[in-house]
Amino acid sequence: MIAVIFLGGLVLRALMLFSTKSLWGDEVYSVNFSFNKSVLDVILHCFETNHPPLHSLFLSLITKFFGGQEVMFRSLSFVPGVLTVWLVYLLARRLFDKPAAIAASLMAALSPYLLQSSNEIRAYSLVACLSTLVLFFMLKSIKKNKYTPTYVFLSALLPYVEHMGVFVFIATTTCLVLTKEKKMFVPQCVVFFLQIPWALLVAYQAVYHEKIFQVARVSEYWNAPWILKKGVGIFWHLVCGYQFSMLTVQNVLQKLKTDPQFWLQAVVVLMTAAVLAKAFAVLFKTRSHAFYLFVFIFLLPFLLLLVFYPIRLSARYLSFSAPLFFVVVGYGFAALKPRPLKILCLGALCVSNFAADLHMIALKTDAIHKSDFRGMVEYVSKASHEHTIIVGSQKVYRYYVGQSKLRNDLVSYDDPKDLDRSNTQGASEIWILKEINMHPKVTDRIIGEYSAYLRQLGFAEQKRIRFGGEEGLTMAVLYIKETTGAPG
Repeated sequence: MIAVIFLGGLVLRALMLFSTKSLWGDEVYSVNFSFNKSVLDVILHCFETNHPPLHSLFLSLITKFFGGQEVMFRSLSFVPGVLTVWLVYLLARRLFDKPAAIAASLMAALSPYLLQSSNEIRAYSLVACLSTLVLFFMLKSIKKNKYTPTYVFLSALLPYVEHMGVFVFIATTTCLVLTKEKKMFVPQCVVFFLQIPWALLVAYQAVYHEKIFQVARVSEYWNAPWILKKGVGIFWHLVCGYQFSMLTVQNVLQKLKTDPQFWLQAVVVLMTAAVLAKAFAVLFKTRSHAFYLFVFIFLLPFLLLLVFYPIRLSARYLSFSAPLFFVVVGYGFAALKPRPLKILCLGALCVSNFAADLHMIALKTDAIHKSDFRGMVEYVSKASHEHTIIVGSQKVYRYYVGQSKLRNDLVSYDDPKDLDRSNTQGASEIWILKEINMHPKVTDRIIGEYSAYLRQLGFAEQKRIRFGGEEGLTMAVLYIKETTGAPG
């Protein structure tokens, strides 16, 4: 059975890998950060950004030996994404039993959440895989009454791949203390000392780049409606993926009226919440390790991020806790009685998630950000001529111009404010390439500011073109030079 589930997860992830989706903003950042960069370049760049070095180092090594095609960049997420399905099975077997392991691995194989991360040029898929390995080897060490060097190595490695991976160390340490596993004290201390360089790096980045100690950066998020929206959204995304994400209130109301898939996912989310609540109550009474791990690797990070770092409170950043989430929910589904109810509930979740998987595979963009930079750059490049100026989204523009062999002789600038009368004198049109906000009013305000500035230079807005579908978040705005008629 597990072989069939693993094969199904592999096929879905392979289809996603070769679906040729456009890069979105952070993926472009990952590519630029790692492509043709030396080890020293990557490490030094960490002091100019807010990311640890290992994911970018792995990307740079892969592209150095296998080339800089997008499929090579995505392979660093694809391979761990496939392995995670199998590892979820092993972790559930270690914590519970075979029925729970089958249910958990089935959920992981069909999970739109894990499918998304397995194709994204970010660290989330690798972190999910490594966190599952850390938990597995921790439980294995406890059972054998001696720790394994593999556990120490992987546990120490995690934060150097993605900062949020440190929550796995916090969770395992707390769990081992509360369950009085004294034999694991020494390896946890070794991991702690190995993570000191990471702690120094993250302290520097937090102060100089993230500015997390500025109250204004976090206080705006401390309100009940936002917290409720975030909590429901994160749980929904973990259970059913990102098919419905970054929706305004108007979008949600429209989906409720017209979209049966939205209703199906809502029912599945409510059903899964009930199953998880029951499983959590059972674990509280009977399974100490599983209970403590779930509390400190899932609930505690949510609360800490909510209070101290709400800007990063997103399902994507909780990828380290996702495998254990599926293990516990799988345990809950496997324990459902009577059997027809179990089949009905698990079947509804599988149908809903498989439909979401197919939807995501068919998209030209990633399901979260809906950014079709490739389509936008190709369209604008073909529509342009020698008197065209390109403004905005320069990193992604240059990337796709180079990858697609589009015309590269056009004058381009990072920001509309870089333009003045001297450098626009010979231009007849200006294209602004923009990743827009999900709220139309915000987009209208920003583009209105651009239009007011360019009007002073003699250019009038002619049209806006949205890329990525009706909910796409990439837009090209064309401005044409105004002509002054001759006096009669």
